[in-house]
Amino acid sequence: MLTLAAFVYRAERDIPAELPQFFEILFQTVFTAHDKSKIAFTRECKSGLDDASLQRFFEAFCFMSMQAGHLRSLKSASFETAYQKTSQFTKHNCKMSDFKHDIVQVACLMQVEGYDTTFIHQSVQEYYAASFIKHCIDEAAQRFYDSVRKRKEYKWIQVLQFLKLIDEYRWAKYYRLPIIKSAKEYLSQCTSWEKTKTLIIKSELKIDFDENKRVVNCRAFYSEDNSNDELSIMSHKILFKVLECLHENYDFIYKLSKTKNINSLHFDSGSTVLSCIDILSEEKHLAIFSEIKSTVNNLSEEILQLEKIVNLEESKINIF
Repeated sequence: MLTLAAFVYRAERDIPAELPQFFEILFQTVFTAHDKSKIAFTRECKSGLDDASLQRFFEAFCFMSMQAGHLRSLKSASFETAYQKTSQFTKHNCKMSDFKHDIVQVACLMQVEGYDTTFIHQSVQEYYAASFIKHCIDEAAQRFYDSVRKRKEYKWIQVLQFLKLIDEYRWAKYYRLPIIKSAKEYLSQCTSWEKTKTLIIKSELKIDFDENKRVVNCRAFYSEDNSNDELSIMSHKILFKVLECLHENYDFIYKLSKTKNINSLHFDSGSTVLSCIDILSEEKHLAIFSEIKSTVNNLSEEILQLEKIVNLEESKINIF
């Protein structure tokens, strides 16, 4: 990555402050400026594609490889599968060996490591996969945003961060706004402890005590059933309040552990597992309600900002 940064700096006399601008300049730089310092030497591109066409093909390849779960390093069979799928969804065509030559030998965005072909950095694959989504039609992009919002796959986290910058309108409309509107609607109804408990009903602690009844080990587990990121964040904030209660009242927790033993999938049979709901003190209930109120206010402000972005873009329809 430092080598590529040096390439960009020599060509542009500057290094962009943001990664998206860096990667956008990078692809053109590695092909047009790669060998300018070498007199009478031009590295051969075998694919027959111009720079822009090869970039679009590479973007699709990055996305297809990520979608299949191949992060950064691809076996020969995985590389071929991603290439074949890319060929189905792009108008450009070239031989796989020629495409691989240009990306590895000319652009140096991937490298051969034994039997694997590896992206020189994970962010290369992530940015160009995001760029593929950016260039998709609205219906295809919406399906992508809907899918990652509901399935919460970790592999797309950084891709979404890039899309926030390069595809702001559709990221806001199809991904972020549905999440925070749903979270705000739910949290706005958390005016009682019974309603709030549904956020943490599957949060559990396994606690081990020493001979002096002091906590020597504590492990927390949170259910991943909740597909809303903001509600998951709130659940973890509540979990921290639980840990504060645990630290402040060892005797109470120890006595509780002797009377309650919750059957849990997380631990072996016979383990002492406590529901977080049982541990929270009344004082912490009030703190949680305050935290929820603050979160609702923050979500309201973010909704206004994102709706402004969406409305501004959609108002351009009136130009024509």
